[in-house]
Amino acid sequence: MCLGMVMALCCLRRTQIQKLVAPECCPLRLYSQWISTIPSNLLAATVFLVMQFSLTSWYLSQATGQQCENYDSWRLQLSHVVSAAVFAVLMFLKLHVVSCLDLMIDDFPRQYAEHGDAEQGILQRSLIQATLNQASNRLEGSFLISFTAIVAGFATLTADLFSSAEMLDRGLACSGEESWLLQPLLMIISKGLLLTYVLLRAARISHKCDRTKHFINSLLPPPSEDSSYLDTGRSYLVRYIDDSAAGFCIQGGRITVFAVMKLFYGMCALTFAIITQAYSS
Repeated sequence: MCLGMVMALCCLRRTQIQKLVAPECCPLRLYSQWISTIPSNLLAATVFLVMQFSLTSWYLSQATGQQCENYDSWRLQLSHVVSAAVFAVLMFLKLHVVSCLDLMIDDFPRQYAEHGDAEQGILQRSLIQATLNQASNRLEGSFLISFTAIVAGFATLTADLFSSAEMLDRGLACSGEESWLLQPLLMIISKGLLLTYVLLRAARISHKCDRTKHFINSLLPPPSEDSSYLDTGRSYLVRYIDDSAAGFCIQGGRITVFAVMKLFYGMCALTFAIITQAYSS
């Protein structure tokens, strides 16, 4: 887990994440709103860190047996702390980027409602799509590595449950049945929940891209004797938005709320299977 988080952070460094979090990546009129989203994004990462550190402290308070030399060693607990800290930084950076993209998509229909110029709208939409593609390409590697590390954590915990009876007895003698199982399981689940939250924020971008065309299509000109409700420029812009199918993508696939919820339900089913296997054995 610790190695996976460090690799994900190095992936962001390699893709030059600073170009996405720099002030010039966000339009000047939206910069103050973008800065105002930092506390809420930081709150999610802080709650995650508090949960991780609380679980580590709780486990150390329970590890009082004679078989705890491998379970409460400073190397193992330090790896938990490093993994949690790096994962929180990763998710905060991604939330910061996603917040900027969210504001840009919200600002697009507002700008079109003010000027009503379809050609200008197409130009702005093209710039938004280019920014979305750039952000997706720079973040997808880190997303994949983080998800792989979490899945590997579930696999390792499952392998422990199916390991030899001697190893299971050591864990039970060290800290008891509940803390031996729940501490690593809850730490992995908390990482999965934070990753799911970030993916839901990214999926909301794809959802807003789809809803933009409905809003623009509802902008009718004021009725008059010489005007018509048929606006070819607006129709072309709506068709352009529909054909572009913009959104937040990972490896060419758009992230949607439905896909994220399937991932969440799969994680819940895997957690239930691990707990059932632990208590049945």
